[in-house]
Formats: sequence, C-alpha cells, structure tokens
Amino acid sequence: MIFKLKCCGKENPIGVDPSCVRLHFETDGSREISTYTIHVREAYTEKSVCTLSEASFTAWVPADVLREKTEYRWQVQATLPDGTAVTSAPASFETGLQVWQGKWIGMDAKPGQVMEFSRAFTVDREIRKARLYICGLGYFQPKLNESRLDDAYFIPPVTEYATRPQFANGVSGHHVTYYTHDVTALLRAGENVLSAEVSDGYYSHWEKVNFEPLPDMSFGKPGLIYELHIEDAGGIRQIISDEETLVRPTNAIARLYDGDVVDYTREAAEYQPAVTIPAPDGVMTSPMCEDDRVYRVLKPVNSWKTPEGTVYDFGVNHSGGLRFTAKAKENTEICVRFAEVLREDGSLNPETGAWHAFHVETDEPQDIYQDNTYYLKQGENQIEPKFGWYCYRYALIPDTVEVSELCSLFISMDIPQNGDFRCSDGFLNRINSTFLQTLRCNMHSGILSDCPHRERLPYTGDGTVVMKSVCYNLSALDFYYKWFRDILDSQLDNGMIPNTATHLGGGGGYAWGNAVCTVTKELYALTGDMQVASRGYEAVKRWLEYYESKRDENYIIRSNSHSWLLGDWLAPEVVTSNVYYISTVCYLQAVRTARFLSGILSTGETAKWNSLERSIIDGINRVFFDEDRFLYGNGVQGENMLALAEGIVPERFRQQMLENVRYHYSVTTDYHLDTGIVLTPVLISFLTENGMQEIAWKIMTANTYPSYFTMMEGETTFCEHWSKKWPDYYIGDIGNSKLVKGGGDLSHCHPMFGSVAAWLYERVAGMDLTELYRNTVHIKPYFMEYLPWAKAEKQTGFGAISVDWSREKGSYKIALQIPAGLTAQCHFPASCKCLKNAQTNVLYYPDTRGYFTFSLSAGQWILTGEDEESQADARA
Repeated sequence: MIFKLKCCGKENPIGVDPSCVRLHFETDGSREISTYTIHVREAYTEKSVCTLSEASFTAWVPADVLREKTEYRWQVQATLPDGTAVTSAPASFETGLQVWQGKWIGMDAKPGQVMEFSRAFTVDREIRKARLYICGLGYFQPKLNESRLDDAYFIPPVTEYATRPQFANGVSGHHVTYYTHDVTALLRAGENVLSAEVSDGYYSHWEKVNFEPLPDMSFGKPGLIYELHIEDAGGIRQIISDEETLVRPTNAIARLYDGDVVDYTREAAEYQPAVTIPAPDGVMTSPMCEDDRVYRVLKPVNSWKTPEGTVYDFGVNHSGGLRFTAKAKENTEICVRFAEVLREDGSLNPETGAWHAFHVETDEPQDIYQDNTYYLKQGENQIEPKFGWYCYRYALIPDTVEVSELCSLFISMDIPQNGDFRCSDGFLNRINSTFLQTLRCNMHSGILSDCPHRERLPYTGDGTVVMKSVCYNLSALDFYYKWFRDILDSQLDNGMIPNTATHLGGGGGYAWGNAVCTVTKELYALTGDMQVASRGYEAVKRWLEYYESKRDENYIIRSNSHSWLLGDWLAPEVVTSNVYYISTVCYLQAVRTARFLSGILSTGETAKWNSLERSIIDGINRVFFDEDRFLYGNGVQGENMLALAEGIVPERFRQQMLENVRYHYSVTTDYHLDTGIVLTPVLISFLTENGMQEIAWKIMTANTYPSYFTMMEGETTFCEHWSKKWPDYYIGDIGNSKLVKGGGDLSHCHPMFGSVAAWLYERVAGMDLTELYRNTVHIKPYFMEYLPWAKAEKQTGFGAISVDWSREKGSYKIALQIPAGLTAQCHFPASCKCLKNAQTNVLYYPDTRGYFTFSLSAGQWILTGEDEESQADARA
C-alpha cells in the first residue's frame, strides 16, 4: 500500500503557519483503511506532539501545540479491515515565523513605481542552516546574489486585505502571505546581497477612473518585510528589514490595469535608506495554494504587417506576457499592444479587454487598453513580463525595432490536471478543453477571476458556478481551501458575503453571496473535512442573519445592501426574470445548506432550519406562483424549471409544470438556452435527471444561436456572453432599475459558462463524486444511446476512479475502477435485456423505472450488455 503525505497541500514543506497546519494523505487505492492515526513528533527530540484521528483523510494539528521555526515529522498508522497494521514512510514539515522582528519598509514613490530593495551582509562562518522569511506587497520578486529564489510570478497570492471584526468562529482581520526559502546552499563566503523588487499589485491600487466594478480601493503603501536567520557554530544570526536596507526606484512603472512602462534609457538611480511604513493590519501566514508559473511557452504560428507594425498570432487566447529581444538603431519609444480578436482588416481589436471610464478628478474620458510602453536604448533590450499579465491571442510590435527570440509566456497558477473527460463527440470534448483553457487564463495570484484583462475580479458568483467543473479537472483542493478562507475573511459585520472574495468591489446578488454555502458544502463533500463544515456553518448562519434582515413578512428578499441586485446574469437576451424570486430561492438554498451542515455536525438545529425552509417555500408559492398559468416569477428564463429543481412546486401542480418546462424547451426555445450564468448548469442537470435527456442533449449540441457551438465558433476560450456582444441589461432592483443598452464588445475569456463541464463528467461519462464524503461514488451515465463511447477518470484521496463505457452494434461494455474505501452506486439506462458482471457472472436486470440499479464494492469491474440471458452463476 502506497501513501502520499502532504502538509498544507505540499510534500515536506518549510515555513508552514504553526497555527494552521493541515495534514492530508492519499493512497494508491489498493487496500481499504478501517481506522488510522497520525503521529506528529519533533524531528530532533522525537518528542510526541499530538496524535490525530479523523473520519476523513484530512486532519488539523491543534493550533497551540506547535512552535515556530521547528521541524516536525509525521506518519500515518492505519488498520485494514482484516486487522493488518500498515505504516507510511515518515514525512516532515517545518513551521515558519510567528513573531516578527523585521519592519515593513518602503519609500516615497509615485503610484505604480517598481522599487528595488537591497541589503548587503557578510558570511564568515560555515553555515548549518539558513532560512529567509520574506513578503512584498502588492507583488514582489526576491533574489539572492542576483539569482531569483524561485520561478513564481505574481506573488504573494491576493488575500483579504480589508480588516474585518473578530467573529465567534475565530475568523478575523486579513491575511498576508509570506514565503520561506531555504538559502543554506545559496549563501557564499564573504559578501552576499539580498534584493527584491516590489510593485503595487492589488494591494496598493490607485486607479483614477470612475467605474464601479473596477477595484478602487487601496489597502496601504507597497513595501517589504524580511528576516534572514543564519545558523552557524556561533548560534543564530538575524538580518532583518529595517532602515539599514537600501531602496531605489527602478526604471519600471507596473500598474495592475494600466500596464507596464519601462525606460531602458534611464540610468540606475542611487540607493537611499528605506523608511519604515505602517504594517498591514493582518496575520502573517504561509501560502495556502499554488503560485503562478509558466504553463506553456508559445511561439507565433503566423504574422503579418499592418500600418502600425507586425501582428503576431500565437494560436490560442491565453494570459501572460511577451518575452523577446528588441534591437533598436537609436533610442526609441515603442508601444506593444495586445488583443483577443482581430478586426476584419487584420488589425487588432482591443475593445474586448478595454475599460472606458472617467477620470475621478477631471471627469475626462479615460480609456484603459492592454498595452505596454518601452523606451528602448540603442542596441539590444531584453523584454519580459514581471508584475502584470494580459489576455490575448494577438500582439502587435512596431516595426521600428528588430525583434528576435519572440515567444509568449502563458502564465497561470501551477495547479496540475488530475481529471480527464473524453468521448466520441469532438464537440463535447471541445467544451471541456475550452473551459480548461479559459480557466488557466483566469487563475492568477491565488484567485479565480471573471476575466484576465478588464476587471480581473474574484467574483463569488462566477467562481461558485464553476467550482465542480474545476474540481473534476484539476487538483484544486488547495486552491479552494484558500478561497474558502478568503470568503470567510471577507464576510462583513452584518453577515453579508461580498460579490467578490477577496473583497475588491464589483456587483452581483444573492447567488453571488451564496458562495459561502456552495464552497463549504462542496469542499466538505470532496474531503469530509469537519473543520470546513464547522467553520463554514458559522459563516452560513451569519449569512442567513443577513438574509433575515432583508426579507419581508412573506420571507421574500426585497433588497440588498449593495447597489446591484442580480438574479441570473447574461441570458441570451436582456434578463427579464424576477430578481426577487431568484433571490428568495437563493435564501432557500442557503437554509438547506445550513440544515445539511447542522446534520453533519449534530448541532440539534435541524428542526429550526426545517421550519424556516417551510416558511420560505410557502412565501414563494404565495407571492410568485400563478396557479392559473402555472408560472413562477415572470415565467421566463428558467424560472419554472428552478421551482421544480428546488422542490418548491406543490405536488398537485408538479406534473403540469414538468410538461410546461418540456414544451418550453422543446417548442418555445426550439432546444436552445434562454438562461444565464446562474441557471444554465441547473437547467441542463434538471432536464437530464427528470426524463428530458433528449432536450438536454439537443440544447448542449445545438449549432445555432444561442448555443455553446456559436459561442465557441472561431474561439479558443469562452466568451462573456452568448452573443459575443454586450446585451442590454438592468441594474438595480425591480422598483428602482434602469436599462443599460448594450451592443459593444465584451470579453472573450470568461470561465463561468464552463459550469457545464461538470455535467460532462457526471452525466455523460457518468462519474459523480458529489458524495465522496460518504465513501460513495455514483456511476450514472444518461446518454449511452447518444454516443458510441465516453470515459472519465479522476485521481482522489482514495486513489484513481475511472468510468469507461462503449456501445457497438447493440452491445455494451462498461469498465469501472473503484479504489478501496469506496462503494459505487450504479445507475445505467436499460437499453439491453440485462448486464453481466464479467468478474462474478452476476446478471443485473432493469428496475421498474427502466434502469439497472446496483452497488459494487472496490475493484476493477467489466460489465457487458446482453440482449439474451446467458448462463450465469447468480442473479443480482
């Protein structure tokens, strides 16, 4: 049996936060574990620190038992069902710094100025161990003796910088992520120089534009803090950030939205002593998720001349920046421009990633495009990205310079892919691959953004609808542990969950704030982590207090503290669904999440949530249900389907409502979508699971507008809207709303419509992992009559799970891999007389609903469809 041990998502990490140590192990799936214990000891003294045992493979070390700057060893001792004891190889982790002596330092600089810090010191003894603890805000890049300490970009990850009050569940303040580097082998005898460049990032963001969704908040001045601890025969020597550190402005301006301005003709400025700046009012903590790194290096696949310069086509829309050598005959200025799409004449169309707003001081129009400006010196100039990224397929470089060694660095969070979906239909495969490309473009600096160019905001609504799709494809649990903390940290004192987390502004509605419910429940479902359930439950209860403050006497949500109140968003035509109805259904969903978590935690509050659930359902039916016309809300854009999906419809009306939905999507919309980002995944799943698979299939494979086909036509990433143009939309609530006319260009890189990728895994291939916390995997393909074959696989903490089914000339073959510790609940459409288990010769027959329904234990299973009964040893 093979164990894979991780601490805070990493193997044998150093610098972990002593108060937040998460130990997790995975197995190869070969043998089932009945019980386990984790033993944690100090590495050098072998003193036992704690013994942990949980129901899941995740355990948290008590916050008060670990010391800072100390190495610990841990291993798993497990008992198998037959009583056999197995022990893992030991793993280690080293805690980081809790009490800092270093000061936050900076300089008086204009917005966007990249600063370079430098500290010289000598080494005159043989070093036993050296650790560097360091952080720069907003972004920083550390070096030792002119060599980069890592290959990460856009660090530290963005966290909740705005201070929050202390809550009962222990969540408070904001977090600042620092890094720990083992520099023992990098220090040299004699003089050494520690340096770091620091830019504004999201932390110190001053954009003088007047547009609400754009981040307009700054949390402090950019600065640096570090401590270098050097252990030698004489003890431990500390070199810390203080006024002895030197700092100077570099030749670069790097602003989050305005882009880079780099002057290669400028002489290096003189260093001056750094000054102490106010410290961020937050908790210093270690990284919780992966950093950004170069995901792919892209070469141009084509190029052509335009009056402005040469356009280079890199083949796919992606995010990152250019690396090339620019040779100038004389000092010259160039502007490098980026775009996702082209105009008809082959020139760049920059509008899809642009902001058009107004200067807050002069009220003059201000346009923000994707471009960088370089002042080049005569000769060769080395250009590469450092503190900012763009999203583009095309780049334009003026022909006034000679370009060589040109490539584009596709930069994204370094999250490995550990899931895969494939089927015989290339179009469905393309939906998933397009989602993955869009996702990679939007995963930067510890957040999942709505788009990687214009807003770059971690919208809770956008992130919530794609969470399952992300988790099926990527090894993303560490990312969601980080986002889970961001969401809890961002909760306001009135219980509201903002529309972005981390909280950086932006609009939304209750489907956005319900991220606290969705992320808690889905992260728990995938891990069984009781701490997630416990902390999430407290936050969900406070979110429900906010709902309570906004409801009327019928339990209908009528208002929001934020100026935006959205229900669904970006339907094919202008959104006309009833925002009060959608918001109240969100209230119901939040209550059900509280009930689920209450049951998991045995809080004794289930009856309270049941009562509130009934009150909300009664209120919805009283206010929004038109019994004469069988309509909910305004009766449009998935509203009737939503009532059915949530079990709101009284039983005596349910059949007629189902027929109305069937008619609507087969006749009225002619097998096309009429929904936006919130209701599209709900619609497709509902149709699939309620006897309308054919409608779901035709909607998902439609090739006329609006459809996934037309959205992806000519694209390599998902667009922000079905039409690829801004639709008309309303802002504000129903009683105080205004219509905003659309028609302009919008983003061609938004991931939220990739929510249906989870449907591909769960209902096309049939691998449903929503109850892993119950040690259960559901095998439920619904489209075996529509495709010759489909397959999905996913690496989980239990081991690899895979489903692979095929159909040929009326016969079926289903191959399943179920790792030890899991039970498979199988549910196959009965398209043949019986299924035969090749391993046991058991025959399975359809139930009264027309499905093969049975359970399988862990193992490798082959099932074949039989039209006639064959000889068998047993029947199911």
